[in-house]
Amino acid sequence: MYEEIDAVLIDLEKYLKKFLRTNKPLKHLMRDSFVDHKGRYKSDLQIISKFCNKKGRILDVGSAPCHLIYCLSKLGYNVVGLDIDPSVVGPFLKENKLVVIKCDLEVDTIPFKRKSFDFIIFNEIFEHLKIDPIGTLKKIHSLLKPGGLFILTTPNLYSIHKIIMFNLGMSFNNAYFEFKKMEKYGYMGHIREYSTKEMRLLLEEAGFKIIKVLYRNYSRFSDNNLIKKMRLVPLAYGLDLFSYIVPKLRFSQVIICKS
Repeated sequence: MYEEIDAVLIDLEKYLKKFLRTNKPLKHLMRDSFVDHKGRYKSDLQIISKFCNKKGRILDVGSAPCHLIYCLSKLGYNVVGLDIDPSVVGPFLKENKLVVIKCDLEVDTIPFKRKSFDFIIFNEIFEHLKIDPIGTLKKIHSLLKPGGLFILTTPNLYSIHKIIMFNLGMSFNNAYFEFKKMEKYGYMGHIREYSTKEMRLLLEEAGFKIIKVLYRNYSRFSDNNLIKKMRLVPLAYGLDLFSYIVPKLRFSQVIICKS
């Protein structure tokens, strides 16, 4: 299965080069974000392939830029998406016959019947919610069939580089630039990041039963170009090793739940 995942990511990368020749305004959203998040997509697909079978119905919440739903569709999954504004990638959706329905789960009525999905994916979205995160989780819970799986990924507040930055008196997310993304790109940046303890409470109070928590790095500190320019590679190797030994200090957390 992992070979199939590698192949579909290569296919998507080739397709995007061709697609953007006639859709240049989408370069940041489609091409740049793919380059930035390719490692995460690979990890996402590996986790999904392990926990989700192809017979079930999958909902991908917060689909844009729709790279993940593209890959899942190509891999043979029965998947539909929700997004606050899928029209921004309308040409991409149309060319690939992908179904992504317009819906802001924080404020809109859900366009599906209760208990209509076997699997729901909520990848790197929770940290962007700004109105009603708890209500959103409850809405998602209502969409899962009994025994259905919910996979949520979000940055780990207590990752090692954030702990270091805090202790140096630095902010790991510049509030101005995060809020500016709404004007610049049409989506809100990170409103807040969470610890695993906080996520456990939020999910359990929404009705989920947590069955597994994973921690991951989808890139290495030692590969970061800025770190190389600052000649901090020895330090970066140390951070790579430390986060390998202590998983809870990795960049991202993956929480797998049952309804």
